[in-house]
Amino acid sequence: MAWPTLQDYNEAMQSPAVVFSDSELRQAKPETTRLGLPKCVTGNFACVYQFSSGGKEWAVRCFHREVPDQRERYAHISRTLNDLGLRYTVPFEFLDDGMRIRGRWYPLLKMQWVRGPLLTTYIEQNIKRPGALKRLAKRWTDMLAALRDAGIAHGDLQHGNVLVVADDLRLVDYDGMYVPSLAGRVSHETGHPNYQHPRRTGSDFGPECDNFSAWVIYVSLLGLAAEPELWNEPGVGDEALLFRKQEFANPDGSAMLARLKGSKDAELSRLAKRFDEILRLPLAQVPSLDGIKPAAKAQKAPLAAKPRKKPGVKPAWVTQPAPRAGTPAPTEKPPAALWRRLISGTFRCVWWTLKLIFRLTVFLVVAFTWKLPKSVFVLGRGAYRRIPPRHRGKALAGGGVAAIGSVAALYYL
Repeated sequence: MAWPTLQDYNEAMQSPAVVFSDSELRQAKPETTRLGLPKCVTGNFACVYQFSSGGKEWAVRCFHREVPDQRERYAHISRTLNDLGLRYTVPFEFLDDGMRIRGRWYPLLKMQWVRGPLLTTYIEQNIKRPGALKRLAKRWTDMLAALRDAGIAHGDLQHGNVLVVADDLRLVDYDGMYVPSLAGRVSHETGHPNYQHPRRTGSDFGPECDNFSAWVIYVSLLGLAAEPELWNEPGVGDEALLFRKQEFANPDGSAMLARLKGSKDAELSRLAKRFDEILRLPLAQVPSLDGIKPAAKAQKAPLAAKPRKKPGVKPAWVTQPAPRAGTPAPTEKPPAALWRRLISGTFRCVWWTLKLIFRLTVFLVVAFTWKLPKSVFVLGRGAYRRIPPRHRGKALAGGGVAAIGSVAALYYL
């Protein structure tokens, strides 16, 4: 039978009480644009509308084409996710006869609406907060580990299917999800090409089918955390993160990968080189993100703690021969006579320091005076004239004695 077009869905969403079979959706109202038309987000297999009623919100997912075993697949996925209760997934309900258009019933997916920015939106909002991106990368590895432990895979990890909710992650769009009860089947989609292995096919359908896209997003998050300016590069953030499908097929021609490998950030450089190796592997050999941790920094052997020197105590190496290698230096107290020598030496150091300061001061004064003889003469003449005549003789005598004393001090010191 002919499948509804996007225009058919847009018209039907304006009359929810007429087209829906679900009682909650019949009473709900769609989110609209400024023109009053139902707001729609389109994808490869479906279009999504937002409906709300009585404080509840749902995402209504309508399909572009018929999938033969769609109902059965979603039944397996729904049952598995309900049993697992993972916080990374969202409850949903598949309605085989969900809505009626032109007298025919068509399936739809009713899913709880999740409020939170898409992955690319979150990155853009936090591009200047590398710590936030690193924390998100850590949560990314935690989520992939939880999915792997449960034996499931999303099948289409990409920016449009990952939401950040309260600094945690939520996955939406389960068209290509793998659960254990679907083992042996093929996938009806191979995911977004800017996140998938270039040789992935529908037969690559199992718990490991997220490994490649997990690496793509993980490397991108840490790359942007270390070098935020990459977000301004052409094409970055446009239906992709840092990489595109042609770079997966030809790693040697990837300017972005070369830049990451040459990064000054040692951890990012190491990670990029590892990713380069992964790009050259067959899909079946691509490893998971298990055990991805920052490279341990080389640890130096701890040095033996040096004994603190007490005031007035000379270290043992002054009075004793050096110990053999591996033998701790002795720390016995020195003889009492060293106290007197230390006090005497301290006074001498203080005296010579004061003498040095005095010499420098006199030198600077004399040098400055010689450099500006005219100014000194003018100032001196003015001061002399202000002295009463009966005291001028005493002033001249005092000044001469001071000058002779300064020169003598400079000479003898």
